[in-house]
Amino acid sequence: MNRAALLAELSAERWLMEPRALEAMLSSLATQVAAADPAEMLAASRRSEPDGEDLPYALVDGVAHVAIDGTIMKRVPWFMRFFGARATSTTRAQAALQHAAENPEVRAIHLSVDSPGGTVAGTQELADTVFAARQHKPVVAHVSDLSASAAYWVASQASAVLANETAMVGSIGVYTKVMDASKLAEKEGVKVHVIRSGPHKGTGEFGSEVTPEQLAAEQAIVDDLAAQFVGAVARGRRAPIDAIAPLASGRVWIAPEARALGLIDAVSSADSARRSTVKLAGPTPRIPITTAAQATPRKDHKMSTENEMEALRAQLAEANAAKAKAEARAEAQAVALAETRKNQIASVIDAAAKAGRVTPALRPSVEKFAAALGTSPTAQAELEAFIAELPVQVRPQAKGVGGSTESAPSGGLSESDRNMAAKLGLSEEDFAKYSSAKGVTLDRKIVN
Repeated sequence: MNRAALLAELSAERWLMEPRALEAMLSSLATQVAAADPAEMLAASRRSEPDGEDLPYALVDGVAHVAIDGTIMKRVPWFMRFFGARATSTTRAQAALQHAAENPEVRAIHLSVDSPGGTVAGTQELADTVFAARQHKPVVAHVSDLSASAAYWVASQASAVLANETAMVGSIGVYTKVMDASKLAEKEGVKVHVIRSGPHKGTGEFGSEVTPEQLAAEQAIVDDLAAQFVGAVARGRRAPIDAIAPLASGRVWIAPEARALGLIDAVSSADSARRSTVKLAGPTPRIPITTAAQATPRKDHKMSTENEMEALRAQLAEANAAKAKAEARAEAQAVALAETRKNQIASVIDAAAKAGRVTPALRPSVEKFAAALGTSPTAQAELEAFIAELPVQVRPQAKGVGGSTESAPSGGLSESDRNMAAKLGLSEEDFAKYSSAKGVTLDRKIVN
């Protein structure tokens, strides 16, 4: 068994997939293929793909649950199943959606999406099947963690797209890789000749040179596929192509940003999304429709479904508007509260300055301390406690030694002056020397 050929089969595909996820998948498979037992792999390669359950989806409360999980591929290769790689076959997913759309017991379809994307092959057909299903029944897609590239192409075709708060959405674009290993072959002394019937036959053959004309042809294919991708998203999201084209940069957005850009309808948990789908499905009919007279015409049913989806979109828009209003109000209240606390702190510092505890020289340091406290509920109390511990910085001149009104004992300072000298870090001699000035500050400068 040629193990390299297995991975070459994947590498040759054109991908609609988040690049890092693709590299991680190919690297993981390469490691597993290299370490696998050849006999076990040979046996696995001869097993047919499992047929699956009678119903290719779970049916709960009238809702068909279809999963789009892992790498999206038209047919999942046997070795990816053998190694347990997460993957979804577009042919099997299509069969599930078509069955659900035609099953009278199914009143709505819920797509659970968690995928980095996949191959170009099969993606458009699956997306078209989702769009066709939504013409007859509500189809709600919910993104749990990731809906990138091919996965978003598919999800965007649902009646409504919801996503978790931290889900990543987007990666609209297409890419492929063409390896030019001609220099490597030349270094090894090998010259590769491709015998071809046309200038583009055998493009990318290992060791052969890739010409500018061949690269231009590959680019044209990628551009055409990307245009189809953008067109499909515009159709699914009911948006003009001009609004979607600027988003086709290949990047992903977190759900709230994706909602603002119109890529999804709302930010919602998986449980909430499931409840929305069940609500759209409506109650189980008590009396089955058995006659042509009782049966609702297909056109009326389609109109009813469209009305339900319009109602859901209106509800989502109303919820989004209410959330935005609440967030704006909370932000305004927070700013107002912060300003109030700033003013209160400024008033505390002003009062301390008037009381002589904060001098002009000391004020910047006190304001810096206040700024470090921020605008928390305890900031004012902490600042007041801090200022209360400061000694009076400027003492008014009075009759006693050092400005004190107390009489000093013979040959020394009064008790209050000795306490003040200690707080200021001055010796009694220095304090007495400065007593002829108007006051003294903590930095031992005379205030005249």
